[in-house]
Amino acid sequence: MVLQEDVVAQRDPLTRLLNERPAAIIRFITELAHDLGMRTVVEGIEHIRQLVAVAACGCDYGQGYFYYRPICGDRIAGLRSDT
Repeated sequence: MVLQEDVVAQRDPLTRLLNERPAAIIRFITELAHDLGMRTVVEGIEHIRQLVAVAACGCDYGQGYFYYRPICGDRIAGLRSDT
């Protein structure tokens, strides 16, 4: 569960994450959030190397096409393994 006060890193830095400067910014934001007792969520993860890069920066959660494409709400219940 992600709380409203959590920090969300937007999509643009992900496309350039392999460059050192954007990664340093994401690490800083992540460290600041953790120091304030917050968790971080990164949007726009579409490839495994983006997931690895943001995980290396200490981000807590991610979302994006890498995990699943958007679907209709009535199909979500069928995705749960315990149903």
